[in-house]
Amino acid sequence: MNNNGYLFLKKWKNILALTIIVSLSFLDKIIPPAGIPIAVICIFILFRWKKISIKYLGIFKPKSWLITILIGIIMGFFIQAFGIYVISPIRDLLGIVQEIPSSYADIEGNNSQLIIYLLVSWTTAGFGEELIYRSFFLGQFVSVFERIKYKWTLTLIISSIIFGLLHFNNGFDAVIGTTITGFIIGLVYLKTNRNIWAAYVTHAVADTVGFLIIYSGLYKDLL
Repeated sequence: MNNNGYLFLKKWKNILALTIIVSLSFLDKIIPPAGIPIAVICIFILFRWKKISIKYLGIFKPKSWLITILIGIIMGFFIQAFGIYVISPIRDLLGIVQEIPSSYADIEGNNSQLIIYLLVSWTTAGFGEELIYRSFFLGQFVSVFERIKYKWTLTLIISSIIFGLLHFNNGFDAVIGTTITGFIIGLVYLKTNRNIWAAYVTHAVADTVGFLIIYSGLYKDLL
């Protein structure tokens, strides 16, 4: 049994594994929603093959489910509030036009579309993206900076940028927003003893609040 959590002892092999998994997740933009599930399955296969416990993916029972869920709910709302009251004013000052991505615009007033997006938020987007970009990416890429003092910070920044680029199809504005969101969720993951559940709830709640804002039409007043 591998007890250090790294798939491979050689750094370049970990980078190769990460490159393959991240590339698979980007397939979502070509054949949605296949990319994220395929990447997640491959991660579990890799960990099974290398005989590494899934606890290194943050999949273990937290000390308190109640506190974990509360953290997720609070941080999920915080992400949306931060976007509305901090990021949006900065965008306005910079003259950046804020628009709802066309892929989300059809949620407004549409019950069936809202349900579909909420289901995605709590499955592939919530759990799948957290497993890939927080649990797996942070846990493996940190080996590259193993001898550097701020290795987790560097790894978090890089993973957040790549996570932001995953949303390139929604425009530059979305890339910036999701990069910041990824960084905040990554902090939640690291500060909760690298347990996936608080990060997962944070991600899902943030998406849920965002979709409800679009559904209700409130985004016209908030953005």
